[in-house]
Amino acid sequence: MLNFDNILEVKNLNKCFDDLKVLKNVDFKLRRGEVTSIIGPSGSGKSTLIRCLNFLEEFEGEYLFNGKMIDKDTDLNKFRLNFGMVFQHFNLFPHLNVLENIIEAPVHVQGRNRSDCVNEAKILLDKVGMLDKLNSYPSELSGGQKQRVAIARSLAIKPKVLLFDEPTSALDPEMVEEVLHVIRNLKDKNTTMVIVSHEMSFVHEISDHIIFLEHGHFVESGSPNKIFKKPNSQRLQEFLKKVYIQ
Repeated sequence: MLNFDNILEVKNLNKCFDDLKVLKNVDFKLRRGEVTSIIGPSGSGKSTLIRCLNFLEEFEGEYLFNGKMIDKDTDLNKFRLNFGMVFQHFNLFPHLNVLENIIEAPVHVQGRNRSDCVNEAKILLDKVGMLDKLNSYPSELSGGQKQRVAIARSLAIKPKVLLFDEPTSALDPEMVEEVLHVIRNLKDKNTTMVIVSHEMSFVHEISDHIIFLEHGHFVESGSPNKIFKKPNSQRLQEFLKKVYIQ
């Protein structure tokens, strides 16, 4: 029986790059309105998993979204509009200013009215504290500012799920907090999110559910208190000793 509280569900996900199997028989569920964080050492498959969730990577396995099977007959370009993706290195278009970056997909991919999209973009930029940079180009922005614009751009397509792939790892430490503040505000609005991050204190604070991934396997999962205060596996205990300072 399907659980429609799960906005997406992946069963027996496997992903290979040539002869290297990077994800192995992964089962993943994402509940509507919740934040799921994926943690683990470098090379464990975290970024690959999050890219599989919106089909930026091909994979083997069963995938359901809102209870509907997604398969080879699905229009994947249209399906990906259910997801806003925030990348580690921002991926803003350098030749477009902040406003044009944000309205690019709503206008040219979704076919929405340009004037409406401009108005909505201004509202989003105000929410992330970037309205005064409306006409600036990416080269004129700091890393933290670029990432806040990238978040606004992801929200502009009105996605059902936001995916964050190491959103702060390319930032100077003093710029990290301004991006985390925006994500906290999204959490307060019950935005459904999947976050890959090495910011353990933030993961502990923001998450409803945490998954520890290593060598392409889900080693352990649970609530923040369970993962950080009562980890079962020795491997997770060793990992947290190295990366989590309370």
